[in-house]
Amino acid sequence: MDALKEHTVAVILFDDVMALDVVGPTDVFMAANYYWQKKHGLGREDRFYKYSFVSAGSETVTSLSGLRMAADSTIRQSQPADFDVVLVPGGHGVFDAAQNRDLITWIREAHEHSQRTVSVCSGTLLLAEAGVLDDLTCCSHWTLCAKLARQYPAITVNPEALYIADGKVITSAGVTAGIDMALAIVEEDLGREIALKAARRLVVHIKRPGNQSQFSWPMKAQTAATDEDMGAAVRWILENISTPMSVEDVAEKSGMSLRSFSRHFRTEIGATPAKFIEQARVENARMLLEEHRGVTLAHTAAASGFSSSEHLTRAFERRFGVRPAAYRESFNFN
Repeated sequence: MDALKEHTVAVILFDDVMALDVVGPTDVFMAANYYWQKKHGLGREDRFYKYSFVSAGSETVTSLSGLRMAADSTIRQSQPADFDVVLVPGGHGVFDAAQNRDLITWIREAHEHSQRTVSVCSGTLLLAEAGVLDDLTCCSHWTLCAKLARQYPAITVNPEALYIADGKVITSAGVTAGIDMALAIVEEDLGREIALKAARRLVVHIKRPGNQSQFSWPMKAQTAATDEDMGAAVRWILENISTPMSVEDVAEKSGMSLRSFSRHFRTEIGATPAKFIEQARVENARMLLEEHRGVTLAHTAAASGFSSSEHLTRAFERRFGVRPAAYRESFNFN
């Protein structure tokens, strides 16, 4: 995109929208505007991202949290072709909004003229209903992914990703992932320096990779564990993650034979005990890399139960597709 051209963004509003899906990305664009103005010596009236709030119905909507939002216009008052970017947020109101044929038509026509069409959280449902996602891969809030896959067989749903760009369409997962997506857009449009400064101004990370899972492996395992013995095994692993342990050790703690424990664990958790232990160690290392950027890689490896920094590096790269040092650098605001 032209770094000095104003880009118009239509932000769709409807009743029971998730407020953070709206203000998260737009606050990222606000911060990016500020640093873009400073870089090019421009005034406050000059904006790279000029966003307008477009309501699906009345000019004032009420969000899920009760926050009332005033739109700049409604879909009856706005022309779909007037916007470079269309941003569709989520929230419980998407289900009623999906029945609004005027809105769905407006989104479809706006997409045809847009340079980008993006959604946050369950806003993916409205893009799917408009046919925008046909033959594309998308993501959404984890609670909606199965429904999307069933209801719209022409699309491919990735339930893991934080955000996915496929062509000019970008979809993102639950709420805060919209901030990650917006920072990725700013970095592509205006460069890493402005994206970093925008992230720092908002006190958020720059930026979680789009292919990072919505949930950590341990969190998913604890959610999946319905068997009391397997749940206790998961908790014991996580509570002792920095200490050496074998599958035999965990089986013994569970009072089961190795064979029986391994079979039950895989059935309940969806992974072998060895795989889970490694993933839990990697997730622990990831959190340390994000939160304690001054510590050495060797310390991070030891605190996560890896035998060496080389062992951590190999496991981390398998999980996230990036080396730990490069991952840590993505959280460096300096």
